[in-house]
Amino acid sequence: MNDNLSVSLCLIFNGAWRRRYLIAIPLLLMPILATLIGLFTPKQYHSHTTLLIQETAKLNPFLEDLSVSTNLKDRFAALDSLLHSRYVLQRVIEDAKLLPKDAPQSEYDSKINQLSAAVTLSLVGSDLVQLTFKTQQPQDSAVILQAISERFLENVLAPEQSSISGSEKFLKEQITKQEIELNKAEKNLADFKRSQSAELPDLYSANVNRLHALKDKEEEKRTQLAGAKAALAALQTGISQVNPVIANLEQQIVNTTNEIALLRTRYTDSHSKIQAALYRLHQLEDERQAQMNAIPKIDSTDLNQLLNLSQNSNREQSNGNNKNDTLLDSQLKELQKAATSVKALQEEVNSINKLIRESEESVGSFGDVERQMSELERNLQVQRELYQDLLTRYKKAQVTGALGQFEKGDRVKVIDPPFIPTSPSTPPLIVFILAGIVAGLGIGIGFAVIAEITDSTVQRSDKLTMLIGAPVLIRIPYNKEIAHYANRPEQNHPDSSASRARGH
Repeated sequence: MNDNLSVSLCLIFNGAWRRRYLIAIPLLLMPILATLIGLFTPKQYHSHTTLLIQETAKLNPFLEDLSVSTNLKDRFAALDSLLHSRYVLQRVIEDAKLLPKDAPQSEYDSKINQLSAAVTLSLVGSDLVQLTFKTQQPQDSAVILQAISERFLENVLAPEQSSISGSEKFLKEQITKQEIELNKAEKNLADFKRSQSAELPDLYSANVNRLHALKDKEEEKRTQLAGAKAALAALQTGISQVNPVIANLEQQIVNTTNEIALLRTRYTDSHSKIQAALYRLHQLEDERQAQMNAIPKIDSTDLNQLLNLSQNSNREQSNGNNKNDTLLDSQLKELQKAATSVKALQEEVNSINKLIRESEESVGSFGDVERQMSELERNLQVQRELYQDLLTRYKKAQVTGALGQFEKGDRVKVIDPPFIPTSPSTPPLIVFILAGIVAGLGIGIGFAVIAEITDSTVQRSDKLTMLIGAPVLIRIPYNKEIAHYANRPEQNHPDSSASRARGH
């Protein structure tokens, strides 16, 4: 194994010696080139700042639901793009006063591109942000990096602040509108209850009981009315028997009969006076019979006429008729009282009928009233819940805003403030020289390996044995004369070639 290793090393060194120029030339040129690159490469200075953006409220279980998360990890790509945007970098140029305000736009564009290529944003963990700035002028790096970090923090915290202020404004406007809708819903329900006060669902049982009571009372009053009408009819029938007209006719009949009796004491029946008295008597009897058969219905007008007639008859007559007149007056008064009672009962029945119709309409419209009232109450409940929800959210937004102001100082902490670098970040000249040496050595070795691989010259006897299939007996050292002889034009002649082959 050691022999093989020695042979391999010898072969490598032999090949390296044969290709010594390919190895030496890059080894000499590359350090010189690397030295020139190191001398002419502009020096770069790196400045950085480290920011800790923490959510202190998230660490407090009592304030966790009131804080607004920054979602730094999820927003990092967007924040990086926003940091390299023209808008932010132009604001940085204005803040750091890198260019005058009246500078042409081309200078602004060039400076923006330079800053965009120089600034680098990286996220360490979930809360630590590092801003790195590369420049060839270290004296301005701290100012520029400070302006960049301020704009970055503004972009990080802007959504939270704008969302809180925007939420408060939006919720306040919605609360004002919702309060108007709530007052309108309450007014509609109050007006409906006022207009349908007797038909509200809460009074349905009372209305049904009242309807039953009215119907029972109606039956009672109708019974009383029927009795009063029967009594009135009986009185009308009885009083018709003592009608003053009939009584007057009977009185005249009696007087006429007495007169006929007196005339018969003086005259015969054929006398003209007796005949006239008899004729008058027959007329009175016929008229009395006609009055008895008629028996008309006595109304209030007839009753008044009867009363007046009775009073006149009492004043005109004062003999033997006091009993009938007293009876007539009593019957007439009872008749008047009965008529008044019938009229009062009829009015009560009519009034009860009216109340029954109203109660039936109230009970019958219960379904529509209940539906409308349920709709109004449901609308009012929705408006109240929405108003309460908006009011709760508005109060939470105010508390969240106050919490953001309270923890503003602890929200962002500068771990490493921007600084002015004192040494360049580019490698020193010795590093370039060493890199050139290593690169030259690598390139030279590479060229040598390629040359060895592509070279078909037989350099070893074992290869020659493998090619011709015969062992090598002797090795002739290099001789210039032999080489000169081999290079003569006759070497291409077939005979000379054959003779040389036989000589060897």
